[in-house]
Amino acid sequence: MNPAAFGQGINHFLAGFALVRQPGLRRYVLIPLLVNLVIFVLAVWLAADHFAGLMEALTARLPDWLDWVAWLLWVLLAMLLLIVIFYGFTLVANIIGAPFNSLLAARVEERLTGQKPGGTTSLGFLADAWQDLISEALKLRYFLGLVAVGAVVSLAMLPFGITAPLLPILWFLISAWSLALEYSDYPLSNRGIRFSEQRLQARTRRSLMLGFGTAATIATMIPLVNFTVMPVAVAGATRMWVMNRESNIVDSGPAA
Repeated sequence: MNPAAFGQGINHFLAGFALVRQPGLRRYVLIPLLVNLVIFVLAVWLAADHFAGLMEALTARLPDWLDWVAWLLWVLLAMLLLIVIFYGFTLVANIIGAPFNSLLAARVEERLTGQKPGGTTSLGFLADAWQDLISEALKLRYFLGLVAVGAVVSLAMLPFGITAPLLPILWFLISAWSLALEYSDYPLSNRGIRFSEQRLQARTRRSLMLGFGTAATIATMIPLVNFTVMPVAVAGATRMWVMNRESNIVDSGPAA
């Protein structure tokens, strides 16, 4: 872990708050904000509406001598529900907002460098939106693989009281890495860099990526602030990769 690079990743995310408030960029933020608000409200409403009923159905099937298991089921289901809401909310919001996020990333890069991204094309909004959806599908496959690995490790660790407290850390790291890749995709795709190559570049900058993803993950947990995370993270990730090309920051050691 490179502490300096980790801190720079956090700073890049925080810089996104100032970037999205600049004149000329605000219009690309409004639609993603509305998308986040609507999806989040629906997700929380559905979760709250079904959680109590699901718990009652599960605990009703338990014999009296297993009443003590009810609290464990509550904790496990609550954790699972939070994971589903987090990934589901992030996934749906980013799929819907992908075309607007690509435009925002392009405008932020143009604002920072004075030039349009070298890999951008003029296919038109619909064609660009289709390319964004394909990119989201590729990312979804990768992220589902991470979630599957996390689920297997979690199930294997639960029987051990000592290792169980490590589960929140595991899922936090998965979330941080996923968000860093998710939002880095927009500025990198604008330059014609495919997701497979993006992952290779990210692995050589693990500390930078984890710092950025850590800040983004924490921001998603803060009420009201979480609605702004998507455009802020897109702007911050664009800044991160623009400045990274100039400084060529990499972690020591070979890529995994």
